[in-house]
This record gives sequence, C-alpha cells and structure tokens, in this order.
Amino acid sequence: MAIGFALMWLTGVLVTNVEGVPYFVDEDRQGVIRDLHKSIGLTLLALLIVRLGMRLLHASPPLPAAIPQAERRVAHAGHVALYVTIVIACVTGFAIADLHEYGNAYFGIELPQIFPTSEWVAGWAATPWSYILHAIFAYGLLALVVGHVAAVWLHARAHRVDLLPRVLSRAAKSPGRMLVRLSFVGGSVLAVVVIFAIRGFVTLGPQEEPRDYRTTTPFFKPIDAQQ
Repeated sequence: MAIGFALMWLTGVLVTNVEGVPYFVDEDRQGVIRDLHKSIGLTLLALLIVRLGMRLLHASPPLPAAIPQAERRVAHAGHVALYVTIVIACVTGFAIADLHEYGNAYFGIELPQIFPTSEWVAGWAATPWSYILHAIFAYGLLALVVGHVAAVWLHARAHRVDLLPRVLSRAAKSPGRMLVRLSFVGGSVLAVVVIFAIRGFVTLGPQEEPRDYRTTTPFFKPIDAQQ
C-alpha cells in the first residue's frame, strides 16, 4: 500500500509540474522545456499504467461506512474521470508532438514515430483544435487533482471522515516511522525523475535535421503555414 500511496501523490506532483514547467523559463530554453514537458507527460502515463495494474492486483481499501452512497458514486466517478483525463491528455499531447517536426523524446532518448502513417491523425494534429482539446483535458486534469485533494481535506476536517489509505492508519501508532517510510518511497521515485530531468536539461535540444514527415503526409499542414 505504501507504494500505491507514493504513486498517487507522485502523480499529483507530476500533474502540477507538467502544467507549470512551461511558464517559468526564458524563451531561450523553451525548446528544452517543451521536451521536458512531454517527458513528464509520458512519465505520468506510465505511472497510470502501473497504478491501474496495482489496482487489479490489490483492491483499494473500502471507504468508511459513514460516507453516504451518493458520495461513494461521486468518488468513483471522480476516479474514473481522473484516469480517463490522464489518458486523453497524454495521448493527444503525444500525437501532436509525434507529428511535430522535432518528434518525441523521453529525457533525451528519441522515440520512434507512431502516428505519421495515419493521414487523418496528421491532419487533425495540424489544426488548432488539437491543441485546444489537449489543453482542455490537461487543465481539466489539474482541476481534478486539486478537487481530489480538496475532497480528502474537506472530509477529514469538516466531516471527520478519514479517506486516506489504510496504510496511514498505522501512523497513529508510530507516526515518525511511517513518515520516514513514506518519505523514503516517495523521495526515491522523485529522485529518479529529477535525475532524468537534469539529464534532459543537459542533452535535450532541437534536432539539427527535423523529420521530413510533412513530405509524406499530404493532409498535414503546420499551423503557421495556414496563417
């Protein structure tokens, strides 16, 4: 359960970073930060897959009996919406980046193209609507994460209902030891992400020879060419 708890909060941290990273850098580093943004998004998608796998192997602790049935349905719908939003936001972002002239890279490791063989996807990714759709789900994801945390806090403070995983119930007996364990698990995962991020800042950058997929994808027209 400690790993699942760490994955849950690491997902929240990555969501806030993937949305905030592009806004706190100068123009000279925009290309590198854009690649870092894409890399964090792919990490987020990978974490979701791991999280879903753990949910299949280990059922989540049941909600407290004090929670009404209506709120249980809302909580379930919120989790489903969170997972679906992560998938759509990450896949649309990956598709747009995959059809960009510099392609996709994961912390400096170039990834193979997937979507250029589809003329329909290439044409869609060239339109402003693709960016609008990606932005809607990306910021919707951020709103869902904030709402998720707010709901946990509201139930704990206002309704005196503990919604945290059962693993935290042991913290009442030994709060210091539990905090150390959770900090170690979460810190270890974050350290790996930070190391890859630092490596990305050093190695990432625009490719000298952009991909020539535009010549083989007739329906793709860059946005700047349409203006």
